Amino acid sequence: MASGTATSSGLGGGAPPRPYDGEPVRGCPAARTNRPRTVPPLLAGCFRADPRCDWRWDGEPAWTRRSPIGRRSDGPGHAEVNFLRESQLRTKVNVSRQRTERGDVPCPIGRAAETVGDRWTLLIMRNAMLGTSRFDELRAELGIADNILSNRLGRLVESGLLAKVPYRDGGRTRHEYRLTTAGADMLPVLNALANWGVRHTRPSEPVDPMRVIHSVCGQALTNGEFCERCGRPAPRNEINWLRPWRSPEPFAMADVVPDPAP
Repeated sequence: MASGTATSSGLGGGAPPRPYDGEPVRGCPAARTNRPRTVPPLLAGCFRADPRCDWRWDGEPAWTRRSPIGRRSDGPGHAEVNFLRESQLRTKVNVSRQRTERGDVPCPIGRAAETVGDRWTLLIMRNAMLGTSRFDELRAELGIADNILSNRLGRLVESGLLAKVPYRDGGRTRHEYRLTTAGADMLPVLNALANWGVRHTRPSEPVDPMRVIHSVCGQALTNGEFCERCGRPAPRNEINWLRPWRSPEPFAMADVVPDPAP
């Protein structure tokens, strides 16, 4: 939107309004700081005339004395409408609607990506697969912020991949997050990601690669869960992960929470 000069009609007394020319706005009463501020294009033309502010952009006040930055002035009483907040809420609604629409499409890859297509979600599932189930343990192992971890665990519980199971911690009842059948069924996905990562990515420092191992014979499983040495698929309870940078001993898969009775 091109910038212009506002007229003084209907703006009351005081100095005539100055046009906004793209330079930092200094001394604006609403900014409450002496640091240079620039009126963002998002606010152009979104505010009604306010005689208490002599900064104008396209004939509309970009800042007001009475209202904080980004809040629309509507004369006496001021409709408490935060424009930036409204914009953020509209964005969230649109994103939520897009997620719902993607979840309704027939493609199972799209639906699965909506559920687990996130870095932290995959790493949480990786650690849960190895038996890490408590919030503080996941936070320490992953180096993840509390709010992000709480959000991802909530999504995984809602999606049915993890189940909240109460346990006693001293005198308190807390919850741990255990694999469900749906969560355990992600093992082939994680195995495929591990094998793909070994073939197509490189660590920053030399390290022996992760291997998916059949615990019965020690054969590395590179073709899904089929063991070429034994000539049969390896069930989940016979699959181990060998992560040499963590331990020279392989890790067994965690137990699964029994499905609730129908």
